[in-house]
Amino acid sequence: MIVAPIAPYPSAKAPWLAVDLVFRPPTTADFATGIEEGEDHPAEAPP
Repeated sequence: MIVAPIAPYPSAKAPWLAVDLVFRPPTTADFATGIEEGEDHPAEAPP
C-alpha cells in the first residue's frame, strides 16, 4: 500500500509537467536566480 503510489511517480510527473508547459509557457522570471549582475550576494529576503 505504501509502494504502489510512490513507484509510478517519476514516470507520471514528466507528462504532467509537459502539459503544464503547454498551458503556462516559461517566462524570464521563472529562471531568475535572485542575484543581479555585479552583485556578490543575493538580496536579503523581506521580513
